[in-house]
Amino acid sequence: MNSLGPLSWQQATCLRRNRLLGLKTGRLVTVVPVPADEPLAALRDRLSAMVAREEALRVVRLPADVDGSVTYADAIDVPISTLRADSAADLAQLFTELGQPQPEGAAGPGGPLWRVVAVEHPDHSGRRTRSIWAALHHLIADPFSLLLFRDELAGRGNAVRTSRRGGYREWIEWQRRTFPMDNGTATPSAAREFWRRYFDGGSPNHAVTLPFCQPTAPVSGVERDLIHDLPVPSAALRAAAARLRSAPLLLVVASVAAAVGALTREADVTLRYVGHGRVDRYLETLGWFADDVPLRIRGPSLTDPHGALRAATLARQQIREYESTPWGYIMQACGQTDAETPQVVLSLIPADEVPNPLPPARSTTLTGGRGDLHITVSAPRTRAGRVRFRFDPHRFAGDGVEGFARTVFARLTVLVEGAG
Repeated sequence: MNSLGPLSWQQATCLRRNRLLGLKTGRLVTVVPVPADEPLAALRDRLSAMVAREEALRVVRLPADVDGSVTYADAIDVPISTLRADSAADLAQLFTELGQPQPEGAAGPGGPLWRVVAVEHPDHSGRRTRSIWAALHHLIADPFSLLLFRDELAGRGNAVRTSRRGGYREWIEWQRRTFPMDNGTATPSAAREFWRRYFDGGSPNHAVTLPFCQPTAPVSGVERDLIHDLPVPSAALRAAAARLRSAPLLLVVASVAAAVGALTREADVTLRYVGHGRVDRYLETLGWFADDVPLRIRGPSLTDPHGALRAATLARQQIREYESTPWGYIMQACGQTDAETPQVVLSLIPADEVPNPLPPARSTTLTGGRGDLHITVSAPRTRAGRVRFRFDPHRFAGDGVEGFARTVFARLTVLVEGAG
């Protein structure tokens, strides 16, 4: 039997933007680190337990309109399909297909919005092996949930805290009460007043004026990835953050702000970073909790990475109490619409990555609707870090992004080596 529930702010904002720009939401794909010979029955047992507990995994239908409801099933069949790939090209095609939008459900109309696939394929030496891949619709999961899903399916979940998990629908109801969707009416809210003051009554979507960006160009529906090695060891980044009494994310934010300052000479820069959006009770709950958090970095010496770090640290302290405010609510509170003004958005993934059977790609082109420059830093503890710059090539010049990356890396190196 099915039941209905409301959309979260994240889901509603995404659906509204999709309708405005004619887009669809894709899926998040990961490789699950399990032995090649592990029985599929053991995987299915773990997956069944996750589905029984996690409401997000029982979503079977999403509304086409922001005023609609999410459909949850009481129970679903647990699908693990099997596929065969005979080459790296086959694997790359499968990875692309798994990430494509399929709004009616990954297993067909009324099916779950996720998929687990056992893929038989050649390894890097040409021998046959098997990998387990998982794809979750972004409207029911964020990158943090993808990592939780991956680790628990691999048998690495933290069972100690399982009993403390809050439900995803419970969290959505709390979010809707705390941040009401009232179309900008004057519902009393400390968060509403804070963000209005924070931006001096202006827009939280203040564009960063980058010389290689065409801010008026429409979103093309095409995205490009440029991928680089992290210029410093992940362990060195963490150690430098500890010595500077900061956080790895803030060192990255400061490096980007200093690079923007060097290019534009602006002393008031608004960047956004992806916050995990979770409070203690929901730290291990699956769903889409993460959201963009605006950070207004101000100071006379943003061109200097150390000055930018001081300014970014102060800015983070100022918003700490309201860090879980949904981005859509911030826009509503400040009287803004979903206008696609190019921004710089950052995210940091500190968890260990799983070796991918695909060969590493340094530049790829894919379907998508991102209008901003999204910088994702992967800084795992046990492997070399990587940095991905994702952007619409019709809005951002590729050679300009490459030059910007070099500038960011130079500032980050100064911070890390200077902490030493």
